[in-house]
Amino acid sequence: MARALAIVLLTGLALGQMPSPVAALERLFTVRPAQAEWFTTSFLEQVPVALVDQVISALEAQLGQYLEVHAEDYGFVVSFEKGEVPAVIVLDPEGRIAQLRFLTPSSPVCESGAGAGCLPRVAREGKPVGAS
Repeated sequence: MARALAIVLLTGLALGQMPSPVAALERLFTVRPAQAEWFTTSFLEQVPVALVDQVISALEAQLGQYLEVHAEDYGFVVSFEKGEVPAVIVLDPEGRIAQLRFLTPSSPVCESGAGAGCLPRVAREGKPVGAS
């Protein structure tokens, strides 16, 4: 699926379409290595492309296989097999990444709250769901 998504993204870009923020994030996780032309010069002066690849690899090592990106009111969320990462991305008028920030990854939440690496889902009262 990731390969098909990468082909669709690259086809759209080849036709001269600017990527949306969601498409730009998806491309970071589906096309490797990252390309310098995806970023503004000012971004690359602060963060080399190799570092971007290292961050992406570290997220995948921690959270498993990339699944999808979706927009939220406050920005974007990158979903993986074992958790999610809130992301902030800003594109310039040409569709290049001018700002990119990955926030603290969330741990997986299990309905039962049981199991290694799972956190209980917390109700508004601060008690795990199902607790009395």
